[in-house]
Amino acid sequence: MLKKGVIAGAMAMQPLYAGGQIVNGNRLAKEGLEVSRLQQQMSDDEVLLKTEQYYWQLVSLREKLTTIAEAETLLARVRQDVSMAVEAGLTVKNDLLRVELEQNRLKSSRLKVDNGLSLLKMSMAQHIGVPSDAFDLAPLTSDALPQPAEYFVSHSDALPQLATYRLLDKSVDVGSLYRGSHHTLEIADGFG
Repeated sequence: MLKKGVIAGAMAMQPLYAGGQIVNGNRLAKEGLEVSRLQQQMSDDEVLLKTEQYYWQLVSLREKLTTIAEAETLLARVRQDVSMAVEAGLTVKNDLLRVELEQNRLKSSRLKVDNGLSLLKMSMAQHIGVPSDAFDLAPLTSDALPQPAEYFVSHSDALPQLATYRLLDKSVDVGSLYRGSHHTLEIADGFG
């Protein structure tokens, strides 16, 4: 009779354990789907970040070209003035050569920036999946830029919104579910 009671107790524990495993398995599967969704969101965020980096690098190079163009215009006027001063005998030819040297440096800088701009544009086009001649950047105006205060978020509010933070949180949840299912196994085996 004692033998039958132990067997009956073990038989009663087995379905409870299996039920717990099923519940934990369902919870783990649900968490797995959420983890997959968060990983997809992280991947999407990385693509957006890289695209934004390309964009701002392109804007920066365009601004460098504008600066170089203004410097070239200024040096052209200086060269004209120095050339007239050399012809009038007010300065030496060496001063004119210095201005021409600076003009050549600017031409070299323009070439580097132009090449960098075309390479970066090709990289961005490849990244977003369009031909490099299929897009161009519109000039940026200061009115188009939002004020930084519009984007202010406190650290305590921002952290839970990050996919990486939520993914780590899910990892903790899955770990506790996993440990919980093994703990159930130990309890059930202890009665058998």
